[in-house]
Amino acid sequence: MTTLQVDPGSVYAGIADYPPDSGYGPRVLRDSELVWMLRGRAVWSAAGHPSVTLAPGSVLLVPPTTRDRFAWDTSGPSRHGYVHFSLRTPPAVTGPLVVQPARHEPVAALLSYVLTVHTPPGPDGTEAEAAACALSTVLHLLRTGSPRAARAELPEALTRMAHAVRARWEAEGPCRLSRTQLAAAACLSPAHLTRLFAREFGTGPVAALELLRIRHAALLLDTTGLSVRHVARRAGYPDAFHFSRRFRACTGLSPSAHRLQPAPPPRPVAELLSRLRPLSEALGLPLA
Repeated sequence: MTTLQVDPGSVYAGIADYPPDSGYGPRVLRDSELVWMLRGRAVWSAAGHPSVTLAPGSVLLVPPTTRDRFAWDTSGPSRHGYVHFSLRTPPAVTGPLVVQPARHEPVAALLSYVLTVHTPPGPDGTEAEAAACALSTVLHLLRTGSPRAARAELPEALTRMAHAVRARWEAEGPCRLSRTQLAAAACLSPAHLTRLFAREFGTGPVAALELLRIRHAALLLDTTGLSVRHVARRAGYPDAFHFSRRFRACTGLSPSAHRLQPAPPPRPVAELLSRLRPLSEALGLPLA
């Protein structure tokens, strides 16, 4: 399959917010556009194509010369990221193409990077080349699918703990649990559980579960219109103040700042989340 190479000088990106029950178009695209729904929903329609409903997380790729229009969410405000671009070499982007990035985990991180360096100010030099390279990778993943690593297996004690925690979280929400409670669920001593977590994930059990709760909260901020107070409750925090303090400690941003400018986690946090993926899957708490 031919690699699609994005022209660095052609990339124009940003984030748009629309009030409830608004529309955009019809318009005719002069270049290619990629639309990434962050909050709310939209119905996309174009001549010769069936209408498509875009849910939070959906990515829509539209080729040049398409005449289309958008009808934004009628129930509340919506937000989406957009990237206009041209290709250095043929073939032209074929489409339209709709993908849910949950199937292609790197897509969300790469798009967050492209939006970060382009919104505002526009990049120049090295940043423009890097953004174009990231967008080229996104196009490749959207067309071919990202590689999936073999699912890692948790040690038996951690599987036992994860099942107990999941049952409680499903009943009460993702609340904080102490090391003693987690150790009892794993049928281990607290010290043994801590050593096991350090070997498997490089962090302790309480810190690991809190990071997964924070990531869950970040996804709620990205994809829902819930207030910070309600997101705090859904992530198991007693109040918005405590949640905001812990969210900033883990991500470097306040919840409000994250919502205004969605960004991937800092590299150390992203690497730790990657190691925690088997645990997040066992807990039923998706990372993306």
